[in-house]
Amino acid sequence: MDLVLCSTARRTRETLELLLPALGKVEVGFEDDLYGAGAGELQARLRRLPRRVGAALVIGHNPGLEELASLLLGPAAPGHFPTLALASMRFPVADWRSIREGAAEPIAFVTPKET
Repeated sequence: MDLVLCSTARRTRETLELLLPALGKVEVGFEDDLYGAGAGELQARLRRLPRRVGAALVIGHNPGLEELASLLLGPAAPGHFPTLALASMRFPVADWRSIREGAAEPIAFVTPKET
């Protein structure tokens, strides 16, 4: 993981604190705009990531994250995102500016009930 984008909301910061030991040394950006962001806004934010970022984690809120997964994964989207769900996907592109709707490849979808 190269970068974590985290909403400034208390609950997302608490989630990040639980994840940090497993993530190791990682750059973290706290962003007010992630709170209440829709799929389009989240996709636009991902497209602004620098090329040096190979892997990013977004810790945010529904319905925006669920909508983003549906937008990027298309028919392969997992559906409902319960609290603390994690969707992992790969983008077969050279840089973040090139991510497109329906072009992501699913890697994993994990919910709290499965852990």
